Amino acid sequence: MGISTLRNRITPRPIACSASPSAGSGLWLRAGLREIRLFSEKFELLATHPRATQPGQRFTHADHLPPDKAKALTLTRQTCQAQADAIGSATSQVVTELLASTPVDRFRVAVRVLRLADTYPSARLEAAMAFGLTYGDTSYRTLKRILQERLETTAMDQPSVTSPNEKLVFARNSDELAEAILGGATWN
Repeated sequence: MGISTLRNRITPRPIACSASPSAGSGLWLRAGLREIRLFSEKFELLATHPRATQPGQRFTHADHLPPDKAKALTLTRQTCQAQADAIGSATSQVVTELLASTPVDRFRVAVRVLRLADTYPSARLEAAMAFGLTYGDTSYRTLKRILQERLETTAMDQPSVTSPNEKLVFARNSDELAEAILGGATWN
């Protein structure tokens, strides 16, 4: 491969992407063997990124992203746990359970649960977590519904569970069950 072939492959070409300085303006991209350079329409250098060497590899500058997106790049399991600890003990317990979940990774669910604190006050979020823990359902969908319908303010009676000493009784006796299985009697 000669030099002229390489030059043809790395000549700048116009592109449009989210890094554009303003809507409707274009960028020029120069993709070299080791780096990628972004230029304005007036060919002023805007950014330089190392070139990815493996499929799926990404190089992103946090200052090129909108603030809400850049915040997501800094989230780790430790920062999620610290945010949950700051909200309260029930929130901390829910996030700990989500982060410890295997084999399914529930990190993104933990982030979504913590993002509810952007919409709702921490006290309500903590009460909703406690409500969810009481009833054994701490899924994101349930927690969000609890907050939307203000269910965290209702009295939390313990759910009724049969005691281990309580004798359970079958609705049908064994003869009726045998007849239904063997094709004799029907129940309805």
